Amino acid sequence: MDDVGDGGLRLEHFEVETLERFYDSTLHENRPKVLTPRAWVVVRDVGRGSASRHECQPEILRRDSLRLACDQTPLGQIVIAVELLDHRGRFWNLSDYDEQVRKIATGEFRIMRSGTASQGQRASFYYTSGH
Repeated sequence: MDDVGDGGLRLEHFEVETLERFYDSTLHENRPKVLTPRAWVVVRDVGRGSASRHECQPEILRRDSLRLACDQTPLGQIVIAVELLDHRGRFWNLSDYDEQVRKIATGEFRIMRSGTASQGQRASFYYTSGH
């Protein structure tokens, strides 16, 4: 995603998990299990070079849009609302996504601290194979 952060902290990326392909000690590429959606954000402390992963609540999860609320992060409460540009999904399995970074969504990022919301910031979100 675009650089978004404050005071040496940077929102590095978010992750959403909806399917499990490896279960029963076997890879099931064509028969994944549907999971209760889970999501995380990763916040990087640029000065220290360390990163931390924080759980989020997927409030909206549709083929064309996504909204995450992440209450406990070093940046404060994070809300991410995006519109997906490519509705095919399964980006890891598309040949046009192999080995390149692709913009997959645009949306808004908002941080709230002590009940005060920062101004929303527009951002672009990218898919990177293998990350």
